Amino acid sequence: MPTPTVTANTVATVESDEAPGPEFAGISGWINSEPLRMADLRGKVVLIDFWTYTCINCIRTFPHLKEWHAKYADKGLVVVGVHSPEFLFETVRSNVEQAVADFGIEYPVAQDNMLNTWRAFGNRSWPGKFLVGKDGTIRFRHFGEGQYAKTEKQIRELLAETGVSLADIPVNSTADGPVYPGLQSSSSIEEEVTRELFASSIKNRIAFTNGGQKLAYIGNSEYYSESATFASYTDPGDHRNHYIY
Repeated sequence: MPTPTVTANTVATVESDEAPGPEFAGISGWINSEPLRMADLRGKVVLIDFWTYTCINCIRTFPHLKEWHAKYADKGLVVVGVHSPEFLFETVRSNVEQAVADFGIEYPVAQDNMLNTWRAFGNRSWPGKFLVGKDGTIRFRHFGEGQYAKTEKQIRELLAETGVSLADIPVNSTADGPVYPGLQSSSSIEEEVTRELFASSIKNRIAFTNGGQKLAYIGNSEYYSESATFASYTDPGDHRNHYIY
């Protein structure tokens, strides 16, 4: 499985790429749809969303994807969720079907279990979005969360190129806000939302630098020195936000 950047702060946008949109490759199954081919979608605008169901950054984009599907499907927009798993259990069809049902996803979902379509598009993160125009070329791509207003603007422009009228469909006027509003509006990080935390066999690795200070994920100094060993743990009592204990 790949190890791309998956944090919500990952934001990269490329417009007017005009590279040919690759065909769906190595898809092991389809949910909510019969098998689709990019060649059969010529003349339509196709939004490809690379996601995996345990990715919180992907989950936070679903309200926007579902809104665009509801607003523009009748105008020629085809939203395709390409489920590209990070973990082995995410390759199980029944697990993906349950996730699709739980999230209320009604547009087609392709199981890209071997990541062939991921590689064909040159995707590099969860989530990753590609807009393919009526001529079958990639016209816009965005990696990470955010830029929803800009993405919808691109959708509308590409649909307009097909000759449809969007006069009866209002643009979502809600401006993009910061992913973590509290972290940008307060001088006290301790009082705001908890940062993303990761625990692994690498132990107490350095996570990021805040104001020049290196911060680790683990709040206490007691941890396993190697795998498959026993260790004692003393609760420090004083728990700080943004750490694992």
